[in-house]
Amino acid sequence: MLTGQDLLAKVKEFSDGSKSDLVKACGYVSSKKDGSDRLNFTAFYEALLEAKGVEIGGTSVGKGGRKLSYTATVQGNG
Repeated sequence: MLTGQDLLAKVKEFSDGSKSDLVKACGYVSSKKDGSDRLNFTAFYEALLEAKGVEIGGTSVGKGGRKLSYTATVQGNG
């Protein structure tokens, strides 16, 4: 599978071809149980975005939501 500058060069080379042919040429293909090919478009586009310098799916942890200013209680009889 091509990544980085090699992937960008292949994309420019195949600019007039079909997307399926481009994915195959870049090596993003796996085989199914029945022997047919499966094109991995998601992995291809993620590698393409990474090659262009776009960060996706960051591992940063957010604040975890807002903090409540009260405590909820349930009235219990008995």
